[in-house]
Amino acid sequence: MRGISWILIRFMLLTPPLVLMADAALRGRGLETLPFAVAVAVGLTPEMLPVVVTTCLARGAARLARVHGVIVRRLPALHDLGAMDVLCVDKTGTLTQDRPVVERGLDAEGRDAPEVLEWAAVNAWWTLQLADLPTPDALDEAILETAFGGGAGDGLGAGDGGRPQDGLGAERPYVSGDAVLCHDGIAALPFDPVRRLATAVVTRPGAALGVHTLVVKGAVEDVLDHCALPDDERARLRARGAHHADQGLRVLAVATADRPARHRDWTPADVRGLTFRGYVTLRDALAPAAGPALRTLAERGVTVKVLTGDHPGTAARACRDLGLPLGRGEDAVRTAADIEGLAPSELSALAHRTTVFARCTPEHKARIVTALRAHGHTTGFLGDGVNDLPALRAADVGVAPHAAVPVAREAADVVLPGGGERGDPVLPGAGEKGAPPTGEAEEGNPTAATPDSTGAPAADLAAMDHAIATGRGSSANIATYLRSTLSSNLGNVIAMLTAGLLLPFLPMLPAQVLAQNLFFDAAQLAFAYERPAPPALRRPSALRPRALLRFITGFGVLNAAADLTTFAILAAAVPGPTGTEDESVFHSGWFTENLLTQALVMLLLRTTRARATPVTWAAAALATTGLLLPLSPLGPLLGMTALPPLYYVLLTAVLAVYATALRVLRGRVAKGDADAYAQDHP
Repeated sequence: MRGISWILIRFMLLTPPLVLMADAALRGRGLETLPFAVAVAVGLTPEMLPVVVTTCLARGAARLARVHGVIVRRLPALHDLGAMDVLCVDKTGTLTQDRPVVERGLDAEGRDAPEVLEWAAVNAWWTLQLADLPTPDALDEAILETAFGGGAGDGLGAGDGGRPQDGLGAERPYVSGDAVLCHDGIAALPFDPVRRLATAVVTRPGAALGVHTLVVKGAVEDVLDHCALPDDERARLRARGAHHADQGLRVLAVATADRPARHRDWTPADVRGLTFRGYVTLRDALAPAAGPALRTLAERGVTVKVLTGDHPGTAARACRDLGLPLGRGEDAVRTAADIEGLAPSELSALAHRTTVFARCTPEHKARIVTALRAHGHTTGFLGDGVNDLPALRAADVGVAPHAAVPVAREAADVVLPGGGERGDPVLPGAGEKGAPPTGEAEEGNPTAATPDSTGAPAADLAAMDHAIATGRGSSANIATYLRSTLSSNLGNVIAMLTAGLLLPFLPMLPAQVLAQNLFFDAAQLAFAYERPAPPALRRPSALRPRALLRFITGFGVLNAAADLTTFAILAAAVPGPTGTEDESVFHSGWFTENLLTQALVMLLLRTTRARATPVTWAAAALATTGLLLPLSPLGPLLGMTALPPLYYVLLTAVLAVYATALRVLRGRVAKGDADAYAQDHP
């Protein structure tokens, strides 16, 4: 809006001197034309712009709060939402639910193996039951949920056969809880973050009397180190585990060993000579609403970019599962290390091409958001934690879910709805999800958790779509007001300057200019209450100063052509040798034509084609005022009089041609805008 404001200021500053100099040079008129020159400059000004902008944004914000529970904390942010074409989000809490779910159990050859899941569930259950201080971690909870909770980790129901399904419609792994409980627990060796193993000692059904079974679960490398395997087989199994990890999965290994029963305590030294059983793979639980919301945002022309502290494979896996296009080549997924040392221009180009940035710190996120803005994108950032504050402040519009930490909500421009607030902020190293859970591998492996903002509930991307649609509706109404007002006013100014040079009298009295402007501005307040057509909501509503200048110049010249044609009609229809002797008739004719053409501009340049809308009624009232005011008692007070019937006949023909030309030019501009948008967003 700043660029548009400067365009208006330049026009207003240049108009009075031009009018004074032209009249002085060609007509010898001096300071007596000063009121007319000032009136022309005022006529060029969209006086209702602050009222229309504030009303559009305030009505949109009130509707968002009332209907969708979205709070707009900074009113201009609603316009930024409408213009937003890039939305940066964190993975955890937005695309995923910050908890793992079991993908499947696999044997040493990579085949599905439900018995591996059963052994993992036995380990998780008895290490929890026999622990002095039971502290289940996220991975154990996911495994036990598969056994005892029906595997409905994503909360998306079951298939026709009653088997649980995941978010992609595929059957989820399933383990019977009875198969787990039929094992009797003897002892447990809790998870050791150094050895990265958890061991349960149980008796299994059907085992020989006096035989105990060690069930070991943990990081792949550490479990394999305790298995009785040849070196080449151990290397092969380690490579297979790394392959699953590269697919964005968390990987645990499971092994067992039978030992003679005994009464003395079991120790870590007894965990050796194990038989490798297989792998348990887990992935992040997808946010149920994320997939449909991402598709809706894509349809609206919003590109989603993921800025996360997680492993690149984990982030890429979540994006693929949700259907978020990653593109091709090395630019599809980048890490924070790739942007270190890049110049601002280089980072700007890279940020434009890349979908996922992984291993990001808060400073990296802020740099990427700033780089996207420098590339010309209107950028939003959706974040919920303390670590997201720099990016929230760097974005054009910062968005936080209702469950975000209080300081994030305070920094955000828009707060999405949700249930309940979170407690105190979670700082790095103080129990946030960066603490490694049981059985996770070393740093650099996707099975290891990393600091990423916080464990917030999944953000409501559906509410984000409502906010974007409302912002675009408000922005579309503001843009329509500016286009119709400025093009009509520019046409009037061109016609006034031309008429001032051709006529021996002022083409319109200052009071008439101001009255005409008052009626037009009052009518255009209806744009704040208009409901834009659906096509106006399908793409970002950015208003570029150069594009606006081309628009108002083209339509302004067309409006000036209609005004100059009206001069010719007045010369033909008004009695007298030249048709210009009766100044009041000339003023009345031009006043009427101006209001009628402005009413046509309001109707034909709006985005909707509905018949009965606030703009329709306002345009009808404006046209009625233009026709009846010269005939009313107020006409003589403003220096106007009745017009001859022939004028109305000829004016009807001019208006018909003008309306046709408006439609044709409007269609060409719309097609050009669509082609330019398609070229910029292939």
